[in-house]
Amino acid sequence: MTTLRRTLLFALSLALAVSAGAAGSPCLDTTGEFYWTNERLYGVDFVRDDDGVRTWMITGRIEYCFLTKIADIDAPSSRIFGYRNVAEQILGGLPDSPKLWDSPDAKARRQKLAELIGRDFQSIDEAGLWWRDNADYLTWSDRDARLVIDEEARGESRRITTRDVENEIDAAYYWYLNGAGGIRQLADDGVTLRGLAWTRDSMQPEVRFRIAKTLLDDRNARERGLRRALETLMDIVGESASSFHDLQSPIERLAGKRFASAAAAVQWWSASKTQLRFDPFLSRFTSITGQE
Repeated sequence: MTTLRRTLLFALSLALAVSAGAAGSPCLDTTGEFYWTNERLYGVDFVRDDDGVRTWMITGRIEYCFLTKIADIDAPSSRIFGYRNVAEQILGGLPDSPKLWDSPDAKARRQKLAELIGRDFQSIDEAGLWWRDNADYLTWSDRDARLVIDEEARGESRRITTRDVENEIDAAYYWYLNGAGGIRQLADDGVTLRGLAWTRDSMQPEVRFRIAKTLLDDRNARERGLRRALETLMDIVGESASSFHDLQSPIERLAGKRFASAAAAVQWWSASKTQLRFDPFLSRFTSITGQE
């Protein structure tokens, strides 16, 4: 995803959040990237973690609240791209005029940028050139507690995207990816599974992941993940019947039955979705209402 597109998505997410909060709606679901962007730009307050989800507010904007999955917050790619958003916004606020480069406001912005990327600049032109040449190769360093350049990636002209940052995921999310038919390039060393997967999420369409195989023995996590996968696939088909051709195979695998058309699948889902029983031996769902 290009830097410009990420910035536009962030702006859209914030606009939706403000709109939802102003209308008195419940807390808005957001991404880990959105969390880290606001954590660095403004700070976060009233943080509460419960059942794998963090509820939080932007400092100074307590009339709006947000919900973010802790696993998404902990994903390395979320912090990387969230902090890249911050660096780009700081750069966008620096003055073009050399006369204003050392003004109090510009110095404060430059200090924030230096804390984030580890260097200062003598002019907006120097900063712009550095960003153009290095932004796609920035990654997060726990040791330095800031963004650093991945010299190997830059030397190979290999942009760091969500496809390149390995995220440690939980069992429920693995089974979601598995059920949604998105896992590919799967590698098994006997202890850990690693792979690349489509997420069916437009905000982060792909994820590179790893998970300890012992975690996959959790039956409840498997059921939750596969149920979420089926719900997601059927939501997509319900909104766009033309998507059924691409999603038919994983839907039929999870439902344990064949469908002649998108309409038939949607009809079955409408009648059965609240009455599905998980079969742990077949890893699929059956209806307890007779809608087989």
